[in-house]
Amino acid sequence: MNFPSKAQSINDYLDKMYDQLIKDSAFISDFETLQKKCNVETRKLSNYSIAILEEIKNEVTKASLTLDNNKNVIAELDGIHRNLAIRPFQLTKEECLYVEQAPVSNQVHPKQGKQERQGTFNKGTGVGAIVGLGVGFFIVKSPNPLLLVISTLSGALVGTIFRLASSKPPVNTPKELSASIEKPVQRFGKVNKEKFETVVRQRKAAIQTLFKQYIQQLEEACRRY
Repeated sequence: MNFPSKAQSINDYLDKMYDQLIKDSAFISDFETLQKKCNVETRKLSNYSIAILEEIKNEVTKASLTLDNNKNVIAELDGIHRNLAIRPFQLTKEECLYVEQAPVSNQVHPKQGKQERQGTFNKGTGVGAIVGLGVGFFIVKSPNPLLLVISTLSGALVGTIFRLASSKPPVNTPKELSASIEKPVQRFGKVNKEKFETVVRQRKAAIQTLFKQYIQQLEEACRRY
């Protein structure tokens, strides 16, 4: 078996495949279509690795090996193939698309919830009046109309103050407003050909290394028999 020739054929195949991928991407402008194209690359690699394996297994079968050695080497070759992990060619938008940093509008209007319009005598006023009335009864043994009126009005005033204090909306600090103003918004555009080509070449280098190790392991398994 001429394994150096097989290794060279693998490199030639990968060169052509990735060159074609770069050419095809020149007509693709959206990210989704580009990702689908790269998914095809992963399937091609999987099929190609099977083709390499089957070619070597056929050569082993034709070789002058004992029956046991033939079975053992075939089993070892299958095990090497099962351990071959071809990771999906997963892209990211940051790697392949034009990116724009769009600033947020410099006018920020903090959102406030709707507040119910209430007069001076609101819910707090009513609660305070009841409390004041009860206090008036405890102060004097027999209810005095004048004292009861004073207690009721005092309780109502206290209730109003608490009600107004609790209904004030939260105020954004200058620091919070500044952060919301300065934070940019990231927007993605069309496919950046140069960026994508860089990603493809990095992928190609990784796959070449992977298949180089693959063919070396297959060769070592064959030479043991």
